[in-house]
Amino acid sequence: MKMFFEKNKHIISLSAITVTLFLFWLLSFLSTKNIIDSRISEPLEGVAYILCGVAIGALLIFVEDMFYTISIAAFFSFLTAQIYGLKTIPIPLIVSLVIIVVGIIASSIKNRFMIKQGPFFSGVVALAIACILGGLFNFTESYWIQLFGVAAIAFGIAFVYIFLTSHKKVEFKELAYIFTFLAIYISLQCFVCILAQPDPHLGFLKKCINLGWGVANNVGMILLLILPFSFYLSYIETGSKKIVFSLVSYLIILTIYFTYSRGAIVSLVLELIGLLIYRYFISDNKQKYLIFNGSIIAAIVICFTMFAILRPSDIQIMIENFSNGIHLDNFNGRYPIYEQLFNQSFDRFVFGHGMFAPLDLKYVVANEEYLWGHSTFLHTFYTMGFVGLLALIFHLYQKYYYLFKEHSAATILVAIGFLGSGFYGLFDVSYYFISYMILLMLILAYVPIDNAFKEGEDPIKNKLKKLMLKFKKHE
Repeated sequence: MKMFFEKNKHIISLSAITVTLFLFWLLSFLSTKNIIDSRISEPLEGVAYILCGVAIGALLIFVEDMFYTISIAAFFSFLTAQIYGLKTIPIPLIVSLVIIVVGIIASSIKNRFMIKQGPFFSGVVALAIACILGGLFNFTESYWIQLFGVAAIAFGIAFVYIFLTSHKKVEFKELAYIFTFLAIYISLQCFVCILAQPDPHLGFLKKCINLGWGVANNVGMILLLILPFSFYLSYIETGSKKIVFSLVSYLIILTIYFTYSRGAIVSLVLELIGLLIYRYFISDNKQKYLIFNGSIIAAIVICFTMFAILRPSDIQIMIENFSNGIHLDNFNGRYPIYEQLFNQSFDRFVFGHGMFAPLDLKYVVANEEYLWGHSTFLHTFYTMGFVGLLALIFHLYQKYYYLFKEHSAATILVAIGFLGSGFYGLFDVSYYFISYMILLMLILAYVPIDNAFKEGEDPIKNKLKKLMLKFKKHE
């Protein structure tokens, strides 16, 4: 028994973290639906934040194994069932963040922290600086709050990457376990949300998911990002674990479908094609892979076919719910948003209007207010100008360059996840959602690209130097 626990201590610990944090979220969520007394449940969310903060701070100081710290950190931004704004951030969350910062400082002193420039360092820092410069000299009422607020968030997220790459690594397999359990956690949240609707039956047929930390579109985007990790585990594991993680992959896929986020579903189709094809090519036993996955897909198709035969009215609702929201003539109502935002972007095309500008100066289209540009690149241009666009493009180039240069199962699967959520970001905004950015930093810190990048030997910098030399010769 002792050997079993020692061998599986990470999985057992991760399971306990998942169940515990899910119960905290569940009680808080049920209070928002008036199913249980909010006087009992709402304070529990604060307790969860404090416990997580204390746990992360203590683990950083006293435990060398970063697996436990990363496990809790990955779940941290998915705890809340409440909807908070910039002015309503709960005090327990602030206290928790302070405790984590103290833990980081103490850990850095104890371990003699030395900054290591990981492969994505320059791109991450460039994007962080661009965020802070966004809205430079655009002196609105919230200019100084924006400047210091964005600086704290941007440098905080960038420091997560720097701190992690400078400390002992978590194995990529362990990160895959963490993100797969996180996907299960989010999937459970979604199904609880559906079942808590006044009419759960309609909840499975229409877009209704609001988990507090995010709505259906946010959920779809996060799951698109972390779906490849269950595919990776189904590739490297053997026996019953291979089957379990394959089934988990399809659970995540179904969850994305039931978000009814049209952008996420379209992106899922493209991402899934890439994942299934690549998994086939790297599979040790291609025949078994085809039979197993073909059987699951066939079972899903049969179930939906039977459902269509037995409940044709429900299928009609699902189809109408999806198709009625697709309007190619105006890009689902996005064209007026794009037009207005693009035109306004040229008013301050160098540094943009600032990251808080959509909150203070909501742009109005068809009597509706929008906070997001419904396109990562356009939103970047509006908030950070050409400086932000250049930083984002450099970061993306660097990200994909190293992933494809390494060309391992881990990096290609991660790249497919990035491409899937990135494609979604073409008609919504993927970057700048804090939960997404935290997971992004964790992935960039721990994805193994040892062959593509050697510290002190940056091929991108070398290429830039060669280009500069060519330009000088032409001059």
